[in-house]
Amino acid sequence: MKALLIALLFAPLAWAEGETRFYEVEVLIFQNARDPATIDERIERGVRPENRPTQQLILDADFEGDYLTLAPYAPEERLLNEQSSILQRQGKVVLFHERWMHGLKPAGQDTAIAIQGGQDLGYGRGFELEGSIEFSIARFIEAKVDLVTRHLVDGSPEGPFTAHLKETRRARSGVIHYLDHPMIGVLITYTRTEDS
Repeated sequence: MKALLIALLFAPLAWAEGETRFYEVEVLIFQNARDPATIDERIERGVRPENRPTQQLILDADFEGDYLTLAPYAPEERLLNEQSSILQRQGKVVLFHERWMHGLKPAGQDTAIAIQGGQDLGYGRGFELEGSIEFSIARFIEAKVDLVTRHLVDGSPEGPFTAHLKETRRARSGVIHYLDHPMIGVLITYTRTEDS
């Protein structure tokens, strides 16, 4: 079973009416290349994402005290399903694909969202995809992406190849934003709730 964990804890609703701006956020992460040997640049081993506090997505939406926790949308409600299908027809593996409502706050006021996807590689080696994305908003929406993908190579005594994508990207709503890396690709889109 694909382990997919994101968690969204919104600030108390009274406070959220002030600085928090609600967007529907969708993230699609796919394996750009399956064989590290085909990549010209050096792919490191043993890289890990930054160790920082993260929130996780839960399966049911409900109130917990003064906080509203939200679950990911149903698969058929994702806006990037067509892009996902095209990628899979091209032989790429989708490691993570979710859409959810997110209360975007000014930088430093929110907790990063844990990202985990793909298969569990076993023996304590983690999942194919791990890391986090931290969202914030001021004049622009900003996403701080810190993702590591691991790829097992048959017969290699050195363990999985790892590729690290660490990037901060400014964005605006209504556009699909693409973060490129030789081993993984990331699509992110934002929709203001009143526009959806």
